Amino acid sequence: MANIAFVVARCAKTSGGFAIRFEKQADSSWLATRTTPLQEQATAREGYGATEVRGVMSIAPDYSGCPACKAKSYFQCGRCSRVNCWDGVTKTIECSWCGNSGPIEGSIKDLKGASDV
Repeated sequence: MANIAFVVARCAKTSGGFAIRFEKQADSSWLATRTTPLQEQATAREGYGATEVRGVMSIAPDYSGCPACKAKSYFQCGRCSRVNCWDGVTKTIECSWCGNSGPIEGSIKDLKGASDV
């Protein structure tokens, strides 16, 4: 099982692509530690979506946030299951992938990512 996974996300404001790096912790939870800009065309070629991040997820205090707007959190769309950045304050969100909008609620149970051991 991978100890590091990268999940593809988009900026909710600019739709710019980026990857969130998750590190598996000793208690099997996942910690979002940093982000990096990403060309979406490369995601299939690089194997993004091949690994599942499942279980408790949290964000490191020094998490770098969205490369475009600097938002320090993220949400998973209830319709398409893709990830977008989130400012942690806005109560009504819109998915930059599929356009779905609504109140932010619930918690994330699993994400698809690429592994790097």
